[in-house]
Amino acid sequence: MFKYNILLLLMFHLLFSSTISFNYGIIGEMKNNADVLVNLKDQTEIVNGDKIRINLGIINNTNIYILYKDTENVYTLLYEKTKNVNSESLLDTAYVTALPWSTLEGVPGNETFYLINTYTELDNLTKLLNRYDSAPKKARTKMAKKIESLLNSIDPNAVEDLSSLTNRLDKPIVGGVAFRGDDDALKPQSLIYECSGSDGIAFKKIILNHK
Repeated sequence: MFKYNILLLLMFHLLFSSTISFNYGIIGEMKNNADVLVNLKDQTEIVNGDKIRINLGIINNTNIYILYKDTENVYTLLYEKTKNVNSESLLDTAYVTALPWSTLEGVPGNETFYLINTYTELDNLTKLLNRYDSAPKKARTKMAKKIESLLNSIDPNAVEDLSSLTNRLDKPIVGGVAFRGDDDALKPQSLIYECSGSDGIAFKKIILNHK
């Protein structure tokens, strides 16, 4: 009974806590040097033929959404995982591959990824994306603006002053944590950064520069 009460207290603390964080790694296998894996951080340059993989480490009692906007401003929900309230390990970290190795192709421009971790499910966003997927081309253009507006409304960085930029930069994970090797060499499963947020949401926007 005592162990059960402790678990309940931890669950309630997590549920009502305003802070939230997840670990992530966007790994690249570049076609001009496939033997060495690369950390694809914001504004990294990539070209057709490069491969991309996204890894996540998330608390079971949270929700995660990975959205992708291609160079032609088309949105795709790459990955979604909602919390399982029946899980016996709600406070444990789940390690997942949100995007398996995928080869880059298409026209140059900005390849944008949105990584969103929340305590509450983003029903408005998922419903809008479902409507977007089945809408005709003209309607999709208008709905894309609604998706962008909704993303901006939940992105803390979109409304903060640029003077606080240095406080918002993600922290590298300490060597030895998660899947990093002892020599810090990247592996396909590597997690590289920790993204933290407040008010029940951690939001990371990453733009890869497709040349």
